[in-house]
Amino acid sequence: MVQRKLAAALDIDTPMYSKIERGKRKAKRSHIPILAKLLEIEEKELLTIWLADKVLDTLKGED
Repeated sequence: MVQRKLAAALDIDTPMYSKIERGKRKAKRSHIPILAKLLEIEEKELLTIWLADKVLDTLKGED
């Protein structure tokens, strides 16, 4: 699937979506159901990954 189609579905521009793909920006919680449907994966699985990433960012730099 091309980036511009995914970006349009998320109501963001293609450069922003590219930054999300490259890990330079974070996807919003509201993007999870949309991405799950488009990518044909379980929303719960994608949400788990999204939440784990949020936890890692919060704990970054902790001992």
